[in-house]
Amino acid sequence: MVDVVVRTMRAPARSLVDEVMVGGLAGVYTRSAILVSNDTGPRHLAQAVGTATAGIYWCGNVINAGHPTRARRGVHLSWTAQRP
Repeated sequence: MVDVVVRTMRAPARSLVDEVMVGGLAGVYTRSAILVSNDTGPRHLAQAVGTATAGIYWCGNVINAGHPTRARRGVHLSWTAQRP
């Protein structure tokens, strides 16, 4: 999936999958404007170092595990559980 995204981006991009450890990933995030990711440890790491994040949640997970300030941030949900 990552390779498909990298190939289809308009701007130059490079996959860092299996190339950096957690400290290196934190360094990459400090230089990033935003991270769009599913709700995983790397998204939380980006948020911890001050990078803006857009979390992608399954509809049930955002209710149980969404960001605590989601009431002020706005959440967009899809209740579709399967691809059309």
